Amino acid sequence: MVDFKDKTVAVVGSSGHLLERNYSQLIDSHDVVLRFNQARVEGFEDYVGSKTTHRIVNTHTFLGVTGNDRFPKNDSMFIPKLQNQFIIINRPVPSTQIKLRSPNNPVSIISDEFWKFSREALNNIKDPSVGFLGVMLAVQTANKVNVFGFDQENTTEKKHYWEEVRALGSFHNFNIEKTIFSKLENDKLITIFK
Repeated sequence: MVDFKDKTVAVVGSSGHLLERNYSQLIDSHDVVLRFNQARVEGFEDYVGSKTTHRIVNTHTFLGVTGNDRFPKNDSMFIPKLQNQFIIINRPVPSTQIKLRSPNNPVSIISDEFWKFSREALNNIKDPSVGFLGVMLAVQTANKVNVFGFDQENTTEKKHYWEEVRALGSFHNFNIEKTIFSKLENDKLITIFK
């Protein structure tokens, strides 16, 4: 997978609250900037920075099969158009799809061991979000982990900083994820910027 040893990592979530902040320079000052799924940068640089080194994506995002019913600004060709990013997929996909869907970027897949470890941390109730996987991956090896743009709450009102989200169900347990992030912050393994 990836190793962030001796690196500073900015884990940048997709919260609409990022539009109320100006973390751009702070985010871009990190060695590694980790974003998720189809998180946009262009047009939002003043709020979320311009740098992306790594991106963790769901299989449906990677394969371009996410529906516009939930994510109205979904772009099925988002991943193939990316340049200069290391793509990390949350679960295995057919190997024939990797070069086809990511012709410009290296790809890695979250190991089954790490997936199970992350799911067990959430009491095996629901699958971890890609954001949770990103934070957990970063704290394994990074020197410093700063977390931005995470509103870990189970609500029907969701807003990405680039789009309104039409919630059709809860696939993740953000309350448990939030509790774990609070513990990681109390243990000084991450710093959360709200």
